[in-house]
Amino acid sequence: MIKPTHKASGKLFEEPEAPSARAEGAYTANIDGAARGNPGPAAYGVVVRRPDGKTHESLGKYIGRTTNNVAEYYALIAALDYAAASGIRRLRVFSDSQLIVNQIKGIYKVKHPDLRPLHERAKKQAATLESFTIQYVPREQNRDADDLANAALDSTSGVKPAYNAAPAKAVNPAAKTLFLEDLHVGQKFTSGTYRMDESRIKAFAAEFDPQPFHLDEAAARHSIFRGLAASGWHTASATMRLLVTSGLPFAGGLVGLGGEISWARPTRPGDTLQVDSEILAIVPSRSKPGQAVVTVRSITVNQNGEEVQNMTTKILAFKRKDNPTIAG
Repeated sequence: MIKPTHKASGKLFEEPEAPSARAEGAYTANIDGAARGNPGPAAYGVVVRRPDGKTHESLGKYIGRTTNNVAEYYALIAALDYAAASGIRRLRVFSDSQLIVNQIKGIYKVKHPDLRPLHERAKKQAATLESFTIQYVPREQNRDADDLANAALDSTSGVKPAYNAAPAKAVNPAAKTLFLEDLHVGQKFTSGTYRMDESRIKAFAAEFDPQPFHLDEAAARHSIFRGLAASGWHTASATMRLLVTSGLPFAGGLVGLGGEISWARPTRPGDTLQVDSEILAIVPSRSKPGQAVVTVRSITVNQNGEEVQNMTTKILAFKRKDNPTIAG
C-alpha cells in the first residue's frame, strides 16, 4: 500500500481551491496509458482541448512493451511536449491514475527506478509552464484518452503520429526567425520527439550499416549490445531530423562545418528521442562580418532522460541583412 509522505503544504503542484480560481485561458489535456500485461504491449492516449472545450489535438501512440505506470507517464510527457511545441503556456491535466497524479503533486514518493527519470522529466517540463495543474478523474470521465490508447494498442503503431513523427515537410527558410543577432552563448533549445521504430532501425542498417546486431534479434542478444540496437548513424540521423524540424531554428538552415560525436548507450526499438541543445561559443568571421561560426552542443536523450548521443558541432550563422535566404 502506498502511503502519503508529505503534508499538503509540501505539494509540488496545488489544485485550484475552487472553480473561480482556475487559470483563465488554460488548455486541458486528458491523458491515459494502457498496458496489456504488466509489463506488456503498451500505448498512450492524449486529448488536448482548447479553453472553450473544443478538441484541439488527439495523440495515440504504441510505445512497445512496458508497464501501465510507465505508459501513464509517457502520456503526461507527451501532453507536456505538445504544449511546449505548440506555445501553450497554461495547461490543466486530467488523469485516472491516482499514482501518477499524487507523485507529481509530491504526495507519494517515487520508489520504482523505472518511474524516477520519467517523473523528473515531467516535473521539469511542467515547471516551464506559466500555469500547470494535474487532477485525478474517474475512468469514465477519461474515456476519450482511454479509447485512443487502446486504439493505438490495437494497431501497434498509433492512431496518429506523435509530435514530429510524421513524414518531414520541407522547411520554409523564411519562417526561421533566429539570426546571428538573436543568438547568445548559453542559449538553450529543446526539440520535439521522435520514436525509433524497429522496422526502420533494420531498414536503415540494411542500407547503411549492415551489422548483425542492428539487423537480427538473435545475433544482437549474443553481441555486446545484448539486444537489437540502432546504428549510431541512425541515432545521428534522427537527431538531425529533430534539430532541423524543431530543435535549432537557425535562419538559413543548419550549415555544418564539422564536429564531434559520441554515443553513451544504445538506442533501442521503441525509444522516443528528444534533443537538448546549448550554444557554447559564437566566433564572428574576420573576413565576412555578416557571418559567424556557432558552436552547439546537442544531447540526445531517450524517454527515460538517459543520454544516448552527445554531439558538438560548428554551424554557420548569418546576420539578417546577409542571410542568403532573404531577398533584397
